Amino acid sequence: MQKIQKWSRFIRIFFQIVFIVIPIVAFMQWGLSDSKVIDLIESLRRLNPSISLPAEIPYTTRALCFMLSMIPTGIIMFGFYHLIKLFKLYELGQVFSIESIRHLKISAYVAFAWVVADFFTHTLLTLALTIDNPIGQRILSISLGSKHLSTLLISIIAIIIAQVMDEARKLKDENDYII
Repeated sequence: MQKIQKWSRFIRIFFQIVFIVIPIVAFMQWGLSDSKVIDLIESLRRLNPSISLPAEIPYTTRALCFMLSMIPTGIIMFGFYHLIKLFKLYELGQVFSIESIRHLKISAYVAFAWVVADFFTHTLLTLALTIDNPIGQRILSISLGSKHLSTLLISIIAIIIAQVMDEARKLKDENDYII
């Protein structure tokens, strides 16, 4: 149990750092750096080479894109919040408690929600980047990749594991009441 508590502390601290870094990186991608913008523009150019895209994205469009990207980012942060709570409970040795199972379930459902949000956010981002183009040169793109499918699979597995852990907790509680 001491190994679990030690690793849980390490993972919790790591998740706390990531929780702080996530919104900073999201802001830097859209506000300060052109890397995210360039990647998105290049992917749009590959979809339709005849469409004219500006070399530089206006700051109002960047602000809109940042706000749109904060939808899945906020969902991820909500998931990390519950993972931090979960590993704090593991640190305290509360592996099969109702609260730890609840945080595990929420984290699994958050991963599922992230897939849905990221799917729609990508579509809205491509629309936001091409909305100033003339009619006929706007793009509406839908993207579903292996990262979405693998996250979806992992979230479903985590939901099932949480349900199994909840059943094990219920059996333990029943056995504790038997004399």
